[in-house]
Amino acid sequence: MKKGIYFSFDKVGGIERLIEEKPTAARIFLFLSKYSNDDNVVVALSSVLETALKKTRPYLAKCVKYLKDNGYLAVINSGQTSVYIFNNDILISNKYDNEYKNIEVLNATLFLSPKESIAKNKQRQTFNEKV
Repeated sequence: MKKGIYFSFDKVGGIERLIEEKPTAARIFLFLSKYSNDDNVVVALSSVLETALKKTRPYLAKCVKYLKDNGYLAVINSGQTSVYIFNNDILISNKYDNEYKNIEVLNATLFLSPKESIAKNKQRQTFNEKV
């Protein structure tokens, strides 16, 4: 996880405008960017955003669409999860050299909803009992 969030000085005006015009979209942007990795990528279920931001899924979807349409981030759907990729011109990242020529390697933070967290902890307990 990043120790801090770094925005391009040239793009700070866009962040300020986002906060003024679309506060919930700004909250989504800041929440996800806080947990993005050095590739500016984070993976989260919509239920995680609902829980964290206490907003409805349809409303959050409109806010994410605004972020996509205005170039703040891109979204790739992977099954029922969304992969959020931040615009490198806005959010500063630490890139690394990719050792693969035809495969892009992305590290991502995965958020779990409370229900998924309970399932994960039960699975971990089962592992511990078997070992």
